[in-house]
Amino acid sequence: MAGDLSQFIVGLDAWGAKVREDVAKTVRQLAFAIDRELVLRTPVGNPELWAANRGKKRGDRGFVGRNYTGGRARANWLPSLDVPSDATVDQPDPSGTQTMARMGQVTARFRLGQRIWISNNLDYIQRLNEGHSTQAPAGFVEAAIQVGTRTVLKR
Repeated sequence: MAGDLSQFIVGLDAWGAKVREDVAKTVRQLAFAIDRELVLRTPVGNPELWAANRGKKRGDRGFVGRNYTGGRARANWLPSLDVPSDATVDQPDPSGTQTMARMGQVTARFRLGQRIWISNNLDYIQRLNEGHSTQAPAGFVEAAIQVGTRTVLKR
């Protein structure tokens, strides 16, 4: 009888470890999915769409932003553990590839009980989320979180 009880306890311990492993895996998947949606839904500045350039092409006299490279807002989604990042990134990432790769570095260090933060500290990110850009609807941040969450929880 005592042997059966000790086997039961060992079984519960193994089951508990498996549950903790599964929860940590789901948290990592959620972080990746939400980060991906945030990065890809963030508009990339395109001077050809700016009101100041209406009716003009790059190279035309008076074209604003001739040497501009978009992607700074996209590059500034910064993942971190336990506390939100207060940093900003100057290098644009129009494709978002480098930005999304940062999440892998953070989730590799993640342990159950920690929080994963995704921050964007640019002074204009809120205006973009309020619909300031014609390339992204108002509320794109909230939509990214919803879509990323649904994607993982459907699996």
